[in-house]
Amino acid sequence: IKEHNFPWEALPTELLNTAEIWKALLPEIGLIALVRNLGKLSKLELLKPFSEEEKLVLSKLSDEALIKKDKIHPIQVLFALKTYSQGHGDKGKMNWEVNERISDALDTLFEKSFTNIEATGKNIMIALDVSGSMSYNHVPHSSLSCCEAAAAMSMVFARSEENVIVKGFADTFKDLGITKKDTLLSAMKKAQMNNFGGTDCSLPILYALEKKIKVDCFMVFTDNETYLGNIHPSEALKKYRTQVNPEAKLVVAAFTATPFSIADSSDRGMLDVVGFDTSVPTVVANFLTGQF
Repeated sequence: IKEHNFPWEALPTELLNTAEIWKALLPEIGLIALVRNLGKLSKLELLKPFSEEEKLVLSKLSDEALIKKDKIHPIQVLFALKTYSQGHGDKGKMNWEVNERISDALDTLFEKSFTNIEATGKNIMIALDVSGSMSYNHVPHSSLSCCEAAAAMSMVFARSEENVIVKGFADTFKDLGITKKDTLLSAMKKAQMNNFGGTDCSLPILYALEKKIKVDCFMVFTDNETYLGNIHPSEALKKYRTQVNPEAKLVVAAFTATPFSIADSSDRGMLDVVGFDTSVPTVVANFLTGQF
């Protein structure tokens, strides 16, 4: 590893359970690979307080040049933070003692990594499902609640874009007071404080139609609810296009992988996303800018 700069991906799996191997890997390992393996490093007792390995990892997690170079995304950091802080993998097969200094560094890295997001330049209306199920439903194979996932996605676009509106909906539509100045925790609290009612995914579009607000893309973040109301969201979007913005798009991200369909599959301006992982923000951004 030291002589030929072997990356961790090139090593046999059984060797990655060895502390000496990770000691050799740490100086050159990339930031994304590092955050994915913090649990294993703690399990191998390499992240003991004040150890040289802990100091090296903390240095990497706070290195702004490295953060920019590796282009780590806030959602990647969020998954790592939630997994590491719980002290075990999502399937429970590996356990470790949590180092709070590492958890704090991941929290700071989450904030710093927003500088890596490229703006789309679009007018975006984000609508967070704030029905009660959002707080107790979880993203499959993850420690993230659907509320946390929705708040994180709203922060990704609220902080990176100049023109973003964040609203909440259930069976009515309301302002949550979420802005780009919010932290993930404060955004979550604002969403959770407004839990109410059923779920009508057409409300954001109908609101913009009534107020004649020119929106380039409506983003609806929900758990697994689909449609409750007098008009289907896809039909509401078509009506909005005829009266306000003919190029308007719709993204509905349902964070639990249950059968649902909001988008008209024959319409290239509508996108359903089922489930949630670190690729979702890129998929959504590429859809907004017409890159696929």
